[in-house]
Amino acid sequence: MFLFDGCLVSVNISMNVNREVPKRLAPTITTLRELFLKSGNLCAFSGCNHLIMNVYGVFVAEICHIEAAEPGGERFNSLMTNEQRRAFPNLMLMCHGHHKVTDDVDKFPVERLQRMKSRHEAQFTHPEKLMLDSIKDWTIYSNATFPINLGAFCRVLNHALDEPEKEDIIIIFNKYIERFQTIPLELRSFLSKVIARMQRMKDTEVVIDFGWSERAIYISDIEGAFRLSAGVIENFARQLQLYGVASICEKEDYLGRTDYLFALHAVGDWPFWSDIAKFCEKTETAIETYAIDMRFDELDDKVLPS
Repeated sequence: MFLFDGCLVSVNISMNVNREVPKRLAPTITTLRELFLKSGNLCAFSGCNHLIMNVYGVFVAEICHIEAAEPGGERFNSLMTNEQRRAFPNLMLMCHGHHKVTDDVDKFPVERLQRMKSRHEAQFTHPEKLMLDSIKDWTIYSNATFPINLGAFCRVLNHALDEPEKEDIIIIFNKYIERFQTIPLELRSFLSKVIARMQRMKDTEVVIDFGWSERAIYISDIEGAFRLSAGVIENFARQLQLYGVASICEKEDYLGRTDYLFALHAVGDWPFWSDIAKFCEKTETAIETYAIDMRFDELDDKVLPS
């Protein structure tokens, strides 16, 4: 109603804002690209690991509307435009099975599907979060086994130890091994190669005595043998020094020139790694059994169950 020339006039006005005919439109290339990038190649239904694209590059999922593209479809919204219906916020990538499951509009209203879409895409929209979530301390999954009698070790290397001495050595070794198993794999791998090289070159002037009982090898030899720069070798050595395993040391020749060596550290005055290398040579065992796999129980005589 409105006032016209002093008279009250009644007018019936239809407020049909969206006059276009509902019509299914295909998503644009830009929308499809965004859908695939933020899908992580997984079905958006919570907990589903079904791939969107299989290993052969075949699309094995479905493009699903949260609010249907046409009248009669699930959750159709007459107030939306056709462009809004085919836009990124209204679309999800799901496997066929979960697309059918979400046809139950009572269990899966618009708000629930929107939350599901948002949570799923958030995992892949922020790659730094995904990266941080994937970080693990892999040393936790690499556990050492510990010696309990050192029978094979003493027998093969002709170490005559009485039981109290052997018990003391086992305690010292096991404390060292407990710390050693926290060292990252790449450092243990480098160490195993250096120890193997030292054992191979033990009868040359490349390997010399270090400290009370251990050995050292010239870094120049490791450079040539492994084709690594001195800087890379020194970096490995300095990291191993933090774990009390090895370090860089200096040696002057008779002309006063300084040479650098990679030196193994003794374990309780015991040449732990040099003896392990000798044990491996005599038993034809790879040094990686101990330095990488950390199977220190192989140093024992096996005790048969009674």
